[in-house]
Amino acid sequence: MRLSLSVFHLFKPISNVLPDSSLLIAVGLLLGLILKESGAHIAYTLDSHVFFLYLLPPIIFDAGYFMPNRALFENFDSVLLFAVVGTIWNCIAIGN
Repeated sequence: MRLSLSVFHLFKPISNVLPDSSLLIAVGLLLGLILKESGAHIAYTLDSHVFFLYLLPPIIFDAGYFMPNRALFENFDSVLLFAVVGTIWNCIAIGN
């Protein structure tokens, strides 16, 4: 993951337009396609615990950390609305 981010930052025009999280998702898709098309008979499975504990947090952290502050504060009302409504919705849905 760090290697792909390092290579990504070498190409400044691309890294100014696309967030790093989109690169990590694209690299994952590319590696998945390569493994699928390689014809290897080894079954590659992704455990949901591994995904939620080790892969998803760096992607979310990276996307949130490098988000422009101006865009966040211009849409603060919408962000707050979705956060509050989404939290209440999930409490009701999961609490049953």
